[in-house]
Parts: sequence; C-alpha cells; structure tokens
Amino acid sequence: MLLGITIVHRNDSSESIEGDFTQYINDSVEFIDRNVCEIAESNEVPLIIPPNIGNGNSYYISPNGNDSNPGTIDEPWKTFSYALKSNQNNGNSPLGPGDTLYVREGEYTQGVLIFNDESQQGENGNYLTITNYPGETPILRNTGFRFRDRDYIRILGLRFEDLPTYGIIFQSRSRPVEGFQVLNNHFENDGSMHGEKNVGMTFISVSTRGESGNPPDVFLETKDVLIAGNTIIDNNDNAVNGSGEAIQPSGNSDYVRIINNKIYGVDNIGIGFAGRTWKNISCENGQCQPDNGLVKGNIIYDFGSPGETSSSIYLDGVGSNFIIEDNISYDGLSGPSISNEGITYPLETDQIIFRNNIMYGLSIYSHKLGSGNNDCESSDLGGPVNDVVSVHNTFILDGETNINVRIACITNVALRNNILTRYNSNENRQYQNQASNTNTTSWDSNYNIFYSASGENQFVWKGNNLGSFEEYQSTTGFDSSSSQDNPLFKDRLDSDFSLMINSPALDAGGPLTFTV
Repeated sequence: MLLGITIVHRNDSSESIEGDFTQYINDSVEFIDRNVCEIAESNEVPLIIPPNIGNGNSYYISPNGNDSNPGTIDEPWKTFSYALKSNQNNGNSPLGPGDTLYVREGEYTQGVLIFNDESQQGENGNYLTITNYPGETPILRNTGFRFRDRDYIRILGLRFEDLPTYGIIFQSRSRPVEGFQVLNNHFENDGSMHGEKNVGMTFISVSTRGESGNPPDVFLETKDVLIAGNTIIDNNDNAVNGSGEAIQPSGNSDYVRIINNKIYGVDNIGIGFAGRTWKNISCENGQCQPDNGLVKGNIIYDFGSPGETSSSIYLDGVGSNFIIEDNISYDGLSGPSISNEGITYPLETDQIIFRNNIMYGLSIYSHKLGSGNNDCESSDLGGPVNDVVSVHNTFILDGETNINVRIACITNVALRNNILTRYNSNENRQYQNQASNTNTTSWDSNYNIFYSASGENQFVWKGNNLGSFEEYQSTTGFDSSSSQDNPLFKDRLDSDFSLMINSPALDAGGPLTFTV
C-alpha cells in the first residue's frame, strides 16, 4: 500500500501561528527523514533519535537480577520498583540526572508501578533515561508506569504487552512538571478484555487530573512533552462503545508534540487532546486546557467501535495554537476533528491549523470542524471554536463514508486548496452543515476541488439539501474559484493519492490565510 502526499499550489502567504510556539515546533529532535507514504507502505515507523542518551552513569536491570546488587551490567537489579523508587519499594537506587537505566532482554511482569519520589529525576538537557539494552528487546507484560511530579524522564525502545489499565502516565500533582519523552516504544494488547461495553485503553497519557478523574486543588502545568516513533496496537475486533484515547494529553498540558506514531486496532480515538472545567477550580488563562500542540506524521487506522463516532485525531476543549499536519487516517470511523463537547462550556478554542492530511475509507466523516451538529443555540452546545484553517488536505469519500467535511458551530473558519472526492453514492455529501441557525458570515471556502465520479455532487447547507455544485455555489456564495475537476490520483484503488503530472490540482490553488 502506497500513500502519496497531495501537492497543490502555495503562494508567498501561508497559514501561521504567531508567538514562541512557532519556534517550539521547529525545535524538534532529529528523526530519520522518511516520507510518510513510505512509512505506511513498510509497516514501520521512523526511529526518533534523541540528542543523547545521557552523560551520567549507566545502570542495569534484568529478570535474573537482584535488588541487593549494585546495578552493574554483571550484577543488575531485578525490579523497576527498586530501580525507579516506586511507592511499593522506595529503595536506595542512585539514579539521577543524566543517568541511564538499561533494561536487559527477558520478560518483566511487575504490575502497576507508581513513581513519585522527586529525588529521582532528570533536569533540563540531562534526562533520566529508561531504555532497552542495545540489540535486545525486553518485554514488559502487565506492567504500567505512572510518573508523578518528576521532571525530564525519557522512556525509549521498550515493548509493553497486555497492559494493566494503562501504559505510561506523566502527571503533575503537587507542582508543575516538564520534560517527558516516550520514544520508539511498542505497545500491544491481545484484546482479551474486549467484547464488553465501555472498555478501552489509554496507552500514553499526560495529565493534570487527580485520581479517578477527580481534579487536584489547582491545575498545575505539564509541559515540554515529546511522544514519537511509537507503535500502538489494541486488537479491538469485538469492542462495543469503546472508550479512551490511545494517546491523550489533558488538562493544563502545554507544548506537546506527537510525531510519527503508528496507531491501529484501538477501541475509540487515536490521539485525543481534552480540556475540561471542574467544580471550584479556576480555569482562567487556559489552566484547564492543553495549549501549543503539534500532531504530525502519524498513521492511524482500524480504529473505533460500534456506538461511537471515534475520530483518528480529536481536539475537544483545547485552548490555542495547534497544528495537525501530514497525518494519514483510514479504515476507521471519523477523521481529524475539532468539536467541543457540552461539558467544555464555556472554555474557548482558537488558532487551529489542519494541513496536508489524508483521509480515506472512513465510515462516518473525513473531517469535522466546530461544536454541536443541529442547533448552534442549544444549551448543550460546547465551548466556542474560533479561528480554524484547513488547507492542502485530501478527502476521499469511498466505501461507506457518509460525509467528507462536517462543518458545525464555528467562527472564522477557512477551507482552501483542499481536494474533496467522492466515489460512492450520490447521497453522500462533500460538505454537511446541518444547523439552520449557523452564522456563516465569517466563513471562507475557496480554491478547492470537489470531484464526483458520478458527475453529481451533494451538499447539505443550513439543513437544506443542495443537489449540485452549482446550487451550492449560488446558495452559499462560496467556492467561486473552485472546480469539479478529476484530481487524477496515480492509483486510488491501491491507495496511492499522489498526483499525475497532468493533474489539475498541481500549481492550481489560491492564496492561503493567516491565523494569528
């Protein structure tokens, strides 16, 4: 399977987010530079190369070790609980900034481990690293890590199987925390807990919430997080009403980068950012919301379960400054979405960019922008969504997909230079805007391609069915410079959406917009 990248015209102006976030997203660690379509074809993810493993001491752990040993390569420790000072065994492990714990080959079955000893952590530029011994693949079975109030922790190259209730959680509990990296790990469940309703698994979580969803006294910031190069597999064939997100930063989680991960078989959402209001907790200045997020180069497929509208990437109650780019979503329920649920009110969301994403083979919709669906004045409507740009994306209506882009209750949204195609029933829609009381005065849509293999396009606008592209244009006043041309994919049936050299989409777009 080969997936291409859509190429359309870009002029000198471009979509952007102002401020230090721009510097942050460009300051990523080095990674092997491979095209995202090659990654999908090879069933691999590009390895993330950290700047350094650590300049401190090296220690070792082995299933055949002993916690009374000194932790050397010849006399390793036995348990993570001892080596990382868990609640269960707060021993005398000397691990500190710049040190590396090498995990030797073998199987570890050590249950849920909670690490909250602040004396054992890294520091800026000097991570405490837990990694596989070179050339070996240790397996952590029914073992999960929860780090509380610890800075600069790196988890690298481990294999987690048959997880307990979660994989890895990074939490701020009594103070702000920063510096957390989860790189090149493999997470896999055998699906044994599935077949029941409302089950699910969060493999990697960044959280400012308390136990069992209860908040702390204040939302303390977690920031500077990199989750990259991981493979997450959750065999969900029998799941019903699946819950959870494979990767979820929530609450006051800032500057989170989720890059080049492969996620499949999960019960519900692939990558989900969540912000929420809580009783008696101040949410001023975005303290309840994630801000400054980058989701780039991820491949998410075979996700969701009956009874859900699971999105591959879901922004729900986030704050400001998110870029969602170069991701591929297919063979699941719904594509990348920003849609604040009712519980998020009155939190506001703004300055969001979706660009260069590919969506196909999805059964509900390819893309959703805005809160709610049928009533923009409903008392159940979530917090307002403002200032969203969606550009250079490729949307494929095929199979059972109902809608390419669902546009709901949103202010200041721009859709430009996208390719929207439909190869199935005429009842399926390119755009669907269901609420009759939608205010579209701040919306913009233009320089797109709306191709229909049957020659007939279908739209829903303010609850009304529009049976042709021309009727859509005259009713909305949008897309005066858009067309219905065939974009000429190289091999759609083989999921190759790169463009032929004579494609009308090459060098044929229009000027973009700014989000500031």
